[in-house]
Amino acid sequence: MDIEPPTPCAITMPFGDANIFETSNISVSIPKNSLYTDICFQYERTESDTFFSDFHQIHCEFTPLHRWIDVGIKTTKPFRDSSKLYAARVNSRGVNQNVHVGKYEDGFFTFRTRDFGRYVIKVDTIPPRITPVNISNFGRNPRLIFTITDTLTGIDSFNGFINGEWVLFEHDAKTNRIFYRLNANEIGRNKRHQLKLVVKDAVGNESVFEHSFFW
Repeated sequence: MDIEPPTPCAITMPFGDANIFETSNISVSIPKNSLYTDICFQYERTESDTFFSDFHQIHCEFTPLHRWIDVGIKTTKPFRDSSKLYAARVNSRGVNQNVHVGKYEDGFFTFRTRDFGRYVIKVDTIPPRITPVNISNFGRNPRLIFTITDTLTGIDSFNGFINGEWVLFEHDAKTNRIFYRLNANEIGRNKRHQLKLVVKDAVGNESVFEHSFFW
């Protein structure tokens, strides 16, 4: 029985070298020693009518990377604000598995990642959500508690102010909650206070919560 010879690899990337892959739609720059072994690099582009670039399958998502690599993906649709763009590694249904912020320049959105996989460019214009947990007890409970969430690019920062002065909100990442312990030395007692909470996501969308309470 004749045995067919193995198909030759079109793009071999040695693990000890710096490797670059480029087309008119994408660039992938893999620094030296980012790979654990030599790979036969695989790539596939699929058109998208929904998002702001085509889908780009960059090698195999199960191949690990030792270092960050740089990726640039060409956008295919007009958008209002480049600061709201982000790159998403998605599953076969286009659902986000993880996201990356970056920068837009000369028609390409560039970002860094530690994962091979299927990528597409999306836009996040939805601000974070601020939900007070114990607002009915503000002033009676020793803590001001909020849940903060962002379903796309994630929470980047949160800042609380009472009577115009910054105060320290602590963060419990497991529950997505932040809280401030009422402190008479910081804000005073037996008077009305004005609270302002500002929460931003990774692309700069902002939500503001304001509330007056007596303590």
